Amino acid sequence: GRSGLVAAPLQPRAKGRKQQKRPPPRQIIPERRYNLLALDISFSASKVTPEWCKARLAEGYELLWVDAWTGKQSPEGVEQALRTWREAGGYIGAYGCIHDGRPAAQHYASAKAAIGEEWPNLSFFAIDCEIDFCSPSAVLAVAGYVERDGGRPVVYSAYWFWAGHMGNPTDCASLPLIDASYGIEPSLTMYRPYGGWNTCVGHQYQNTTDLDGIDVDISLFDDAWVQAEQPAPAPAPSSDRQQFVNSSRGWANRVEAGTVADADRPGAAAEYRTMADWLEQGLV
Repeated sequence: GRSGLVAAPLQPRAKGRKQQKRPPPRQIIPERRYNLLALDISFSASKVTPEWCKARLAEGYELLWVDAWTGKQSPEGVEQALRTWREAGGYIGAYGCIHDGRPAAQHYASAKAAIGEEWPNLSFFAIDCEIDFCSPSAVLAVAGYVERDGGRPVVYSAYWFWAGHMGNPTDCASLPLIDASYGIEPSLTMYRPYGGWNTCVGHQYQNTTDLDGIDVDISLFDDAWVQAEQPAPAPAPSSDRQQFVNSSRGWANRVEAGTVADADRPGAAAEYRTMADWLEQGLV
């Protein structure tokens, strides 16, 4: 059983000893020889340098996943941070926060634009659910866009939000999960299941940690899942693309009419029209 005590941080796998693998953390996942340690950057992408990446990789961290969309803007330096880590020899992922205050297509298009040319190199794109209001239909819509463009969608959330704010729906249980749960032993078997998930492909177990001047969160991932080959992109039916265009322009009109929550946000209508232009031009 669980004692409620906070576990010591999991130590990264040492580099340079080819014949020695790091054992599973305190035998929590006995069926696997080891799993993969990852760093998550929310607002410090522009600070990532080749030297910082090489130092973290030498410490045993193998994956960097970067916030590409906060739900209202993209942090600076997302594409460059992803490229720098990848060129240093690591795996990369990205995530974007969604909510029902904007169309799902806009959340996705904005995140993908920030990722830029690194999109084909991502191991996954995580759909971040931690802002009210967030519906399962929006999650599934973004997951569909990710799969359409050859990516792998995964949900990123936590018990407090999925169960406490969303009502614990099970509509998205067919998607893999990255669970944010702090103060417990790192494990891919969930301490507190929710949303139809009992296991996860990633466990974010330590938040806001300063590593050489950059704030990161630390996670444990299923290495086989991270390293799996990506699916081929499926072409979007023209009718679906036109539907996204019409939805974006319609939302811009509602903003200008003052009938939605974004009506008082400067530049909101222009953002929706820009997204519609991107869709028409095939940029997303």
